[in-house]
Amino acid sequence: MNTIFRYQFFVIKEIKKAVKNRNIYYNIFDNKTKKLFIDRVNSLSNILNFLLDYIKQEIHSTQIVSIYVYGSYLYGNSDYIPNDIDIGVVVKGNIFKYIIDKIVLPSCLYKKLIVPTKNISLFVYGEDNMVRGIPINDTVFAGLIHKQTIKRELSIAYWRNIVIWGTDFKYINNNEKNTFVTLARMINGCRERLLRYGHNNREDERTLFRKVATRLVEANVFMEFFSPGLLINWNELLKFPLRVTRSSVYYEEIKKLYEVTVSTYSKIEKNVIKN
Repeated sequence: MNTIFRYQFFVIKEIKKAVKNRNIYYNIFDNKTKKLFIDRVNSLSNILNFLLDYIKQEIHSTQIVSIYVYGSYLYGNSDYIPNDIDIGVVVKGNIFKYIIDKIVLPSCLYKKLIVPTKNISLFVYGEDNMVRGIPINDTVFAGLIHKQTIKRELSIAYWRNIVIWGTDFKYINNNEKNTFVTLARMINGCRERLLRYGHNNREDERTLFRKVATRLVEANVFMEFFSPGLLINWNELLKFPLRVTRSSVYYEEIKKLYEVTVSTYSKIEKNVIKN
């Protein structure tokens, strides 16, 4: 069976090698923030045993392939303490599970982190799902969303996620093109959410704003990685989702960022797809 994995190693010991010329966020940081980024990842070694034990007990799989980190824990500024640490887990077999309830770290562990964060959110899926997709009876979501979720995760995993235990992600031919297709879907999803604003949303206003802002920022970071030279103040942009408020003023700011993102994507898409 084809797999996206390449080799097994403890990335905690080789984090600089893993992110150099590859991680989209590390790419835009200055030297001081790069060091903070590395330190944050390295400090996660303090909670690895806790994570391994939890996954084996709660997910009922003793064959863990990979554990990786992504999200604002990695790229928040030095003054920012995130609500949680986003952890992805790949296990052997067929499973798709998102744990909505936060996993609370014991105080003796979270205090050892460079950024002391109590809560963890897990996104878990099986190695088989990478190739075969996800059967409808494995989750509450519709079958189409299953496949889109996995495809989206796999197309951006190599560039965004940092493995902290197990096997690393492998570069796939045409990954840039696949990623830009994913970015188009991500940006279009932001448009759909913005259209729902004020019309009986399934999400509260703050959640809607936060999700849209986060996805738009990530889309811009990806575009800078593949087409360097965007005239963007990255320090300010990365703070944008962190200051979400429930107001029409913030809605107007997000609309402007969406318009800029669409314009930027249109300019560089052809070059990436052509190459």
